[in-house]
Amino acid sequence: MSQLTQGPIWQISFGDGYAGSAKFALLTTQYLQNHGCDVAIAVSTNSLTEKRAGSRGLRTISLDTSQPDGVVFEKLQTAFTSERPRLIVSHHSLERKLSMRLKRKFKREFKNVAFRNIVALSLPLVSAVPYNLWFDYHIACSKGVARSLRRIGIRSRKIRTVHNGIEVPDQMPSRQALRPQAGGPDDKRVIGLSTWFHPKRKGFDILFEGLSAFSSFPYKLLIIGPTQEHHQSILSMAQKYGIPPERLILPGYVESVWEYYAAMDVFVLPSRAEGFSLSLLEAMVSGVPVVVSRIPGNDEVVFDGETGLLFDINRPHELATRIDQILSDHQLAERLSRAGRLLVQQNFTMDQIGNKYASVLEEMIAARSTPP
Repeated sequence: MSQLTQGPIWQISFGDGYAGSAKFALLTTQYLQNHGCDVAIAVSTNSLTEKRAGSRGLRTISLDTSQPDGVVFEKLQTAFTSERPRLIVSHHSLERKLSMRLKRKFKREFKNVAFRNIVALSLPLVSAVPYNLWFDYHIACSKGVARSLRRIGIRSRKIRTVHNGIEVPDQMPSRQALRPQAGGPDDKRVIGLSTWFHPKRKGFDILFEGLSAFSSFPYKLLIIGPTQEHHQSILSMAQKYGIPPERLILPGYVESVWEYYAAMDVFVLPSRAEGFSLSLLEAMVSGVPVVVSRIPGNDEVVFDGETGLLFDINRPHELATRIDQILSDHQLAERLSRAGRLLVQQNFTMDQIGNKYASVLEEMIAARSTPP
């Protein structure tokens, strides 16, 4: 990492901090810091990201992003002129807009990098021109995201792929000890989901329509992630599809997810679009068999019948069929969970992903700057 240790690096992750992309920004910042880099993470004041960064001992640049964009930019520019970072990685849309403004002003003084964590759906004329002009590189969190960037017109030479990765605890929680606490009584099978509440993109309608295929719905449904403000919407949606609200367990956002994965018999991810889901990786490394939508990103880690099961989002009842396969076949569940855990352990922990991320950043810093 000789190039990375020769000057400041910034990662920017504004927003409330609940998204998986914020967690990945923290993990990679931690990795770089642990390997001798002068790295700071720019965060929104009073956000979960700021709190987490502080608990990890990371150097932070805290800005009040509730102010108008022009005010935020002026403060970011002041920090930039003080530190002169050699490379900036922006993890969300707001900071990408701000870092483009910095690039227009300071040009070759730093390498500008956009970390892209979701399949790009914008029209080419909207997104490709400024992003080709004012970003030196784009890091895609999956091959599916990389394909979508090329499809909307981002130049291939500017795109690198580094999958998301996760931090795995040294010891996983005991299922026997925590299942009653996190997932209900032992005589109920538990279907689990870990996500933030975006009804369309995260496929909540697909989830409930699929589960409605079960007669009288004999399971518990554990949904971690959505905060209290969204609980009534989730309960109402479940009831609309005939899922009894009393079958749902909604603990809200939880900082430590591992005990909840330990309570699950099967993990589902019914999303219409993903980048490369951290919760999916977490569930798999926890040893939970998974059923996920057949979409880009998911199909790069879940190989149907090998490391999990896939279903067609246009056939929601296929979700119920796949869940039933796992819950009724102990040997299948065990085989899928073992293979899934091994795949994540060998390819997607921060030891592997952090090293690749650092190598890509080093390549970017070493490359000769070219005019926009």
